[in-house]
Amino acid sequence: MKKTSKKKLFFRVISYYLLFVLVSSGIFVSYTVLYRGKTEPKTDAVYTNTDAALYTLKQFSDIACQNPIIEEYAFSDNTDHLNWDTYIIPGLKATRTLDFGQTGQAALCTSMTPQGLAVTEDYLFISAYCHTGEHNSVLYMLDKNSHRFLKEIVLPGRTHAGGLAYDPIHHNLWVAGRERGVAQANYYSLKELEAYSFEETKSPLKYTQKYFLYGITRDSFLTYYDKALYVGFFTTDADSVIEKFAIGEDGGLVEQLDREWGLNMKVPVAEDITMISGKAQGIAFYGDQLLVSQSYGVFPSSLRVFNHLLAESLRDHQAEYNYLFPCQLEQIYVDGDTLYLLFESAAYSYQAYVPTVMDRVIKLDLSFLNSE
Repeated sequence: MKKTSKKKLFFRVISYYLLFVLVSSGIFVSYTVLYRGKTEPKTDAVYTNTDAALYTLKQFSDIACQNPIIEEYAFSDNTDHLNWDTYIIPGLKATRTLDFGQTGQAALCTSMTPQGLAVTEDYLFISAYCHTGEHNSVLYMLDKNSHRFLKEIVLPGRTHAGGLAYDPIHHNLWVAGRERGVAQANYYSLKELEAYSFEETKSPLKYTQKYFLYGITRDSFLTYYDKALYVGFFTTDADSVIEKFAIGEDGGLVEQLDREWGLNMKVPVAEDITMISGKAQGIAFYGDQLLVSQSYGVFPSSLRVFNHLLAESLRDHQAEYNYLFPCQLEQIYVDGDTLYLLFESAAYSYQAYVPTVMDRVIKLDLSFLNSE
C-alpha cells in the first residue's frame, strides 16, 4: 500500500508540473506573440522616437559580438568610429505617421517593424510597417555620415515595404509594394524625398512612379544591380524565384506588350528568372558574388554566398558559403566593400521572445567573405 501511494504521489507531482509548464507556456505565448502582435503600447510621444535604442552601445556590442563574424568584422576596428559604425533604428518606441485611410492628423505608431534597407551617397533609408495594420508604413531617412535621424516619410498604404533599392544612375529609391493583391515595384526620386515634409503636409508621399508586376506572386524583397531591378518573393519552405527587370534610360522599368495575362497593355516583363530556396529576406550583389539573407522565426539567420556567374540556381545546396547570424535578419545592402545588416528583432511585436535583439543597423567589412 505504501509503495502504491508513493507511485501515485510521484505521478501526481509530475502531472501538476506538466500542467504548470503548459499553462505557463500558454500564458507566455499568448502575451509575447498574440497580445503584443495585435496590441500597441500607449505613448506620450509626439514625434518619431530617435533614442529608440533598447541597449547602450556597450550592451549592444556585448550581445552582437556573441557572433564571431560580427565581433571581428564589425567591431574589432570600429570602436573609435561614430557609434562604432552602427545606426540606431529610429521609431521603435514611437513613429509619427497616419492612421490608415486618414490624412491631416498625425498619429503615433508603437509597433513599427523594420523591413527594408538602402544606402545612397548621403543617406541611409529604412522601411517599416505597422504590425497591427492600424497605420501607414514609413521610411526613416538618416544622414549616412552623422548617423542622425532626419525625418520620417509616410508611405501611401500599409505595405510591408519588404525591400528597398537605390539606383545610383537615376537617383531613384525603389520600394517593394503590393496593391489590390498585385505585386508592385515603385520608386521615389531622391529630390522628392529630400523635399518632402510630413510636418507640412500631414499626408503620405505619392510615388514618383508605380509599376504592377503581374508575373510574380509578391514583391517581398528587391535590389539594384547593373541597370536592372531584381525582385523576389518570400516563402517559408517551398522554392521561390527572383526575377530581373531592366531599367530604361528614363529610370523606369522597361515595359512590353504582354498578352499572356490578357491585359493588352504594356507592363514590365522579366528578362530572366532564377530559382531560389525559401526563407529569403534580401539579396545583394558584390562583384561576381550574390549574397542572400534567410531567416524565419527565432532560428539563426543564414547569409548564403553564391557565384551568380556560375551557379545554376540560388538554391541552398548551390551556395559556396553559409554564414550564421542572429535571428530575424531582414534586408542586406552592399555599399562599396561594406555590408549593411538590418534586423527586425527589436520591433515591439518580437523583442519579448526572440533570443537576440538587434536594435541597430551594423556594418561588416566584406573581407570576411575571403576569410575561409
